[in-house]
Parts: sequence; C-alpha cells; structure tokens
Amino acid sequence: MLRRKREKSTAAGTRNWLELPWDVTASILSRLDSSTWRSIDMRNSGERDKDHVHEKMCVHAVGRCCGYLLDINIEYFGTDELQFYISER
Repeated sequence: MLRRKREKSTAAGTRNWLELPWDVTASILSRLDSSTWRSIDMRNSGERDKDHVHEKMCVHAVGRCCGYLLDINIEYFGTDELQFYISER
C-alpha cells in the first residue's frame, strides 16, 4: 500500500521541463559551462519553422560551445550555411 502511494506522488510530482518560462530556461542554460555543450542534439520532427527558430537556437548553442563542440545533430533543419557557420566556429 505504501508503495502505491509513493508511486502516485512521484508521478504527480513529475514536471514537463518544456513548460518552463523561457527566461527560467535561459537562466538554467547560461549557468552551464562550455564542456556541457560538446554534444548537441537539436533534431526536430521534420517540420520547417518559418521564423528559423531552430537555426537561431543552434547558432546560440554553438556559441556556448566555445570551440569544444564534438558532435551536433541538426537533422531536418540544417542548411549549408548553418553547417558552414558551425564548421567555422
């Protein structure tokens, strides 16, 4: 019986991190050092965004790498220009 109560409270206590306000997410990410950004997986579901949000986020993430980027996945939104930008950084 105790076990079930604990499982329910854990399930009820889980949060969807995607629902955090942008400023809170940005604050959390800004506190990570550059070694955290060695591998970046930004692939999306294949939907093209009109405002190029994925590209903007990618440019920002690559900037945070400070030259330590080893692996990146920009599947479904990567362009030649973005790949060139990443390789130059």
